[in-house]
Amino acid sequence: METTRCTVWVYLRKSRPSKDGKAPLLMRLSVNGKRWDSALKARINPNDWDPIKEKATGDDSYSNLVNETIESAKFRIHKIKLGIEDEGKLLTLDAVKNKFLDKDKNQCTILALFQKHNVEDYPRTANVNTLLPVPSNQKMNTYLKEIGDITKINKVLTTHTARRTFATTIMLQNGVSMEAVSKMLGHISLFMTRKYAKVDEYYIAQETEKVRILFKNDN
Repeated sequence: METTRCTVWVYLRKSRPSKDGKAPLLMRLSVNGKRWDSALKARINPNDWDPIKEKATGDDSYSNLVNETIESAKFRIHKIKLGIEDEGKLLTLDAVKNKFLDKDKNQCTILALFQKHNVEDYPRTANVNTLLPVPSNQKMNTYLKEIGDITKINKVLTTHTARRTFATTIMLQNGVSMEAVSKMLGHISLFMTRKYAKVDEYYIAQETEKVRILFKNDN
């Protein structure tokens, strides 16, 4: 009985980069020597691509979505191949390709949805290379003011207020270390965090209590 060979290879088409330097990812399906190339609806910087492992090397959310798109495509091909074989039909390039394209008509990857949404509604997102739109402080302050009006909070709500509340009330007062809070806020020094978070009497009391318990246990 003749052995059917079916392989999938994902590669970067560097000859067609976009303005931001990203190149399109393509999938090559080969069945018994015949091959078909299909775009994966994803682009990536060549410096962030590992051709041996066929995956994005970054650890950011966009790279993760690219890798998920690749794995999803490979899994679908494998599932289609097994389905054709289970039906006792002849495995050919056209048979696999047609089933893949038929599903593809009604299927859109998460990555493709993000890209379409950003290009149409948030073009600035593509320019700064972020996966989701990041509102400006001014826009966020407008939203916070609306929330304050609806909830009848008699205080001016701003992003600055929100960050300080997060640092003190939510984090420090619940036992999270100053070092961890500093990292969360993106501060370059603990001095900035102490000043920013207003090290209050409650936090000082917490730290003092730790020392008291330590001495008590030693005795």
